[in-house]
Amino acid sequence: MEGNAKDYKKKILEVAMPKSEEDEHLSKQKEYLEMVNEYKDQIKKCQMKLEVPSEEKDEEDLIFTDGKIDYNKNNSEQVISHGLKTQSKGIDVAERMVKRIAEADDMANDQLVELDRQEEVLLRINEANMEIESDMKRAQKYLKYFARTYMQDK
Repeated sequence: MEGNAKDYKKKILEVAMPKSEEDEHLSKQKEYLEMVNEYKDQIKKCQMKLEVPSEEKDEEDLIFTDGKIDYNKNNSEQVISHGLKTQSKGIDVAERMVKRIAEADDMANDQLVELDRQEEVLLRINEANMEIESDMKRAQKYLKYFARTYMQDK
């Protein structure tokens, strides 16, 4: 039964939709697919940006014992310099994270706007389909009426 309904709707659309509208819908579909691919590329770029860069090696010759800085064997300038560089790296990482979050937020907003636009298009298409379906029902009633009238006239 479901297959018959699908075939019926397909036939209705073939009959009811002019070729120019069908071409227009196909071109819009291609545009949407291109936009989806662009969004996928943007997502890939953002994911690549989010990868954490490898840590740079400290240029100073600090002496470590059991994975920790040995304060007895390093002078205070080396330890302070190491601390400042570590702090600077942390600040840089935090700033990059804030920028990436802002970029991701902008992308999300753009995608939401695009989705809203696409939803409006789909609603308009649905309305057109409903009108076509209504017209087809009305035409079917007229055909039945004409057939009955024709049969009664015999």
